[in-house]
Amino acid sequence: MPILFVLMLLIACSSQAATDNPALAKRAEAQRAQEAGDYARAATLFLPLAEKGDAIAQFNLGLLYAQGRVILQDYRIALQWYLAAAEQGHPEAQNKLGELYVSGKGVAQDFKKAMNWFLLSAKQDNATAQLHIGDMYAEGQGVPQDYREVFKWYQLAAKQGDSVAHARLAECYEKGLGSAQNSRVAIDWLNTAITSAPDMNQRKAYIARRDEIAQLIDSRKLAIEQKLAREEADRVKAAEALRAEAERVAAENAAIAQAAEQARQKAVADAALEVQIAAYKQAAAEEKAAKLLAQQEAKAEKIKALQQARAERDAARANQKNNYANSIKAREDQRRAEINAEVARHRAEDIARHKKPSDSMATRKTAKKDEDPDHPLLNEEKPLIKAAAAKKPARHAATPEPQSDASRKPAEAEPVPQAAVQKPEPKLRDTPVKNIKKADVKTKPRYPARIELTDEELGVHEPQKAEGGEPVKTPVKKIEWSKKPATP
Repeated sequence: MPILFVLMLLIACSSQAATDNPALAKRAEAQRAQEAGDYARAATLFLPLAEKGDAIAQFNLGLLYAQGRVILQDYRIALQWYLAAAEQGHPEAQNKLGELYVSGKGVAQDFKKAMNWFLLSAKQDNATAQLHIGDMYAEGQGVPQDYREVFKWYQLAAKQGDSVAHARLAECYEKGLGSAQNSRVAIDWLNTAITSAPDMNQRKAYIARRDEIAQLIDSRKLAIEQKLAREEADRVKAAEALRAEAERVAAENAAIAQAAEQARQKAVADAALEVQIAAYKQAAAEEKAAKLLAQQEAKAEKIKALQQARAERDAARANQKNNYANSIKAREDQRRAEINAEVARHRAEDIARHKKPSDSMATRKTAKKDEDPDHPLLNEEKPLIKAAAAKKPARHAATPEPQSDASRKPAEAEPVPQAAVQKPEPKLRDTPVKNIKKADVKTKPRYPARIELTDEELGVHEPQKAEGGEPVKTPVKKIEWSKKPATP
């Protein structure tokens, strides 16, 4: 419809100037032939004008090639004639060129180039181009999707009376695209579109859409009423739930307060009990400490008494041991003196009987000293052998008289005859004791065979004690005499 309107306007303008310009007359004739449906004659008349650069003729020739009337449909040739007219600023040619770039007919699809041609045409208030720009913003073709731009370009097209723009603007209001949702305003724009629709089909479509929106309004109203009813019911239910929740919370708070009071009372009772337990434990600990201290003091006193008693006992034992040692030593000295006296008595008897010491006695003493040089009774010096007699030489060595430890002094020794101190012969002096004949000894002397001392006297172990604490004295055994020296 807009295209026909523009064509009629162009024809009217060209008819006025036809008398002045033959080219304008031919173009007006071609337009009349096109309106009459004589597309072959119109193409024949438009071609020479288009070749001379007439933008209107170029646009119409491109339109004939795009529609394929009389001549073969060829979008590439239509694109060439649209491009020629669009470059001269023809708004319809620019809009058609943009449509070809959007659809990709006769040229590769390019939304950016299409948007550029639509913008050039829209600047010249081409409603169709403005509508196409709004569509591209709605679909996001060549530009980011932006419903505010969609609404703006639809409004510009609607202001020029485009019925399609009216219907699109109604959809924006119905769906809330680029503006607040308002079904009443959408119905008003659809009524405007119905009034300005170029044919009955579009009018019927707009009427059906208007009735649909009206039904949606009723259903929405009903839905809103139902929603409000539900919200009211939910509100009442929520209020009941809140009241029940408040009662429950109050009951819980009361229970919590009661439990807290019970816990506080229990804590107070526990604290008091803890204080009592602590006092009892402290008293028990102090009592235990006092007992332990008393026990330690008693133990210390006992240990001290034991140590003192042990010290006294050790001192007594040491004193007793010293006394026993002294008594043993005194007894040993006494026995040794007795033995020496006995030996001296026997020796004196021998001397008195034979006028010389017994060879047997000296030999056995010498043998005993050789066997046991540490013998306490025979630890004497070796006597010299007397010189041989005139008739019969003496072959026996005389032993000196045994002396006690206290009487061993050179001044108190018995005088020896002059013949006895003569230097003996070497052979007789070196004669071994075993070679001395028994016949040389006339009388066999007696020797102490064994002297036994008690364990107490020797200090091997502590002496036995009687009930009164005094040690039991073991009687000393008597000396056993033998004619032979005692074997070790």
